[in-house]
Amino acid sequence: RKCRRILNIHCSLFILYSSGFHGSIPSQTAELRLFGRVEGDYLIRFAAQTPGAFSIAVMSHDHQKVSNFLHLFF
Repeated sequence: RKCRRILNIHCSLFILYSSGFHGSIPSQTAELRLFGRVEGDYLIRFAAQTPGAFSIAVMSHDHQKVSNFLHLFF
């Protein structure tokens, strides 16, 4: 359990200092920032509805849709 907690702390720090991290922005802003970008482009933001979680938005292959994924750290 201690190793998992340490790993989660390292992952959180990596995300917070990543160039793909955009802080606390709404999902609509994330979609606007990714619209028209290259397939696989992504951004990470704080999840609005889940404190302590991150949301990952990824541009689809047709450059028209952004998929959002929620990642929780325990």
